[in-house]
Amino acid sequence: MKKIQEFFKNISIIDWVLLFLLTGTCFFFFMQGDMLHTGGSSFAYLNGHIFDFYEYNLKTLGADNYMPTTYILFAIWNIPMRLFVTTTADFDAPVLVRLWYKLFTTVFYILIGFIIYKILREKNFDKKIALVGAFLFYSSPIAIYSQFIFSQYDVITAFFMMLGVYFWVKKKDTSFALSFAVAITCKYYALLIFVPLLFIREKNIWKIILRLIQAGSVFVVEMLFYVRSSAFRAGIFGFGATDFIFNSGSGGGGATASFVVLLWVFLCAYTYFKKFEDEDDELRFSIFITCMVCFSFFGLSYWHPQWVLFIVPFLVFGILFSDKPDVYLIADTMMFFAFTGFLSVAFEGTSDETTFKYGVLRELIAGFEGGEFHLSKFYVFRNKSLWYSAFSALLLVMAFFSNRKYQIKDKVVKVLNYKWLIRLRAGIIVVVFLIPATYAMYRNATGPLPIYQVATDYIIDPLDPMVDESELVQIFPAAGDSITEVKILCYQKVQYTSAVFTCSILDNDTGEVLGTTEIETLSYGSNEYVEGFFDTPISVEPGKYYKLVVTSNFNDPTDRLCIYAAQDDSENTLANGYLTFNGVEYTDRDACIIVLGHK
Repeated sequence: MKKIQEFFKNISIIDWVLLFLLTGTCFFFFMQGDMLHTGGSSFAYLNGHIFDFYEYNLKTLGADNYMPTTYILFAIWNIPMRLFVTTTADFDAPVLVRLWYKLFTTVFYILIGFIIYKILREKNFDKKIALVGAFLFYSSPIAIYSQFIFSQYDVITAFFMMLGVYFWVKKKDTSFALSFAVAITCKYYALLIFVPLLFIREKNIWKIILRLIQAGSVFVVEMLFYVRSSAFRAGIFGFGATDFIFNSGSGGGGATASFVVLLWVFLCAYTYFKKFEDEDDELRFSIFITCMVCFSFFGLSYWHPQWVLFIVPFLVFGILFSDKPDVYLIADTMMFFAFTGFLSVAFEGTSDETTFKYGVLRELIAGFEGGEFHLSKFYVFRNKSLWYSAFSALLLVMAFFSNRKYQIKDKVVKVLNYKWLIRLRAGIIVVVFLIPATYAMYRNATGPLPIYQVATDYIIDPLDPMVDESELVQIFPAAGDSITEVKILCYQKVQYTSAVFTCSILDNDTGEVLGTTEIETLSYGSNEYVEGFFDTPISVEPGKYYKLVVTSNFNDPTDRLCIYAAQDDSENTLANGYLTFNGVEYTDRDACIIVLGHK
């Protein structure tokens, strides 16, 4: 009984073991493909392509979008793979290479927790509290998702950034700047943290300029080395993800004032002009300002799910220093729920159950990871703005209330009074992601798969509005034995338009109606697939042609409820060009539909 009581009083060895089992399971079974591109690109360095690195990879693997630092680090780690396993690697890399990549980033993940431990020890917190700080990072559901499920390399940026924070705490200014110099070359957003931390400590303009030069030094050296490369310039400066911070703002005359930039500049200015009483005052303010910077970037602009690892170490300090850590832990748990809702809707088919694709089950699930039952099925509200707003609101609350007024007095940490919430926070990833994602993959492995599909990664345009006299006919060959459902990509001028599509499958030779279903469009937003299910599977013959006939009861053409059509591509034919809309035959395009069934 005493052992059970001790378990609930402390973060025990059992907690660490359960955490190891959770992260270990994710380590082996999940992986998104981006790391394969980055890790594979690094082999160019090992094969002697130093000066033509970006040109060589552009021809073999595709454009590289990061500065050399990331690829150099991967190249060093991949030396054993190059010597004993493979001379090149791509998206078909063997499982050993894939796990080797993940082990590399996992080392950085472990080191971040160790740095958090060292920072707390440096500020004279006892070992038990410092270990709790490391545990809070390791068990963060967002961190686990980014590192062990999505399997990205943002953890490298986070490591060098936190190393810089450690040197900042130790007042080693040059090491602080140079650590951030490396972090900035991995992901530019490390600069957002560097500047306010610099302004907390340094008020002398000339010394500020010196530190900024040091922080930009590695970037400048690498840029000068490759700037003459057109592939480098296109990959680095043409990377669209860097424009996200400018896509949210206000203004007129075709110009937008970015909310991210406005808030960040204000926070930097506020930090520069603020005077601090002592080192403890600096430390406590740094927690608030870094959390607010995290909100400025991730609460006011679009982001990719793996990037959010960036905020976790700063929220950990917010939890530790909070006078109400129970509220913080609950908010952090709810934030992951909103985070999962957003990624499942906004990044459907790339960041959800499809992260099984490159795990150890890859060879077993090949073909099933592209199924149509996604994690988003569990998130009833398919409005990504709703999930994004919930995430941003919770992040704002956590950031704003991390200021000194709401922090613990002295160093009396209260988080150990809420161990059950720490465990709940860690376990939420099992409930809201792992179990639903596993079920979704099971459904895809046992359920219907596309037997006809028109690719939408070419030029697509909406047809004329679907009104009550409209009729769309798409002739298609069946690549399966039965049809169970149909999905149609639609545009809606007015979100969530109330209309009904009647969809029928006909035998192309006889005109016999084989099955009919109705689709209510009200629950779907614009640029989404509406889907209808047939009451019983429709038996078809593989290779034989059938008709999908779609009509509508909609009566308001001004609201523009339209079906998309994709243009044919001369080198990669989408389908067969057998689309008829309102009596007009189109030989150069096909309706954007997916017909699902069993093969």
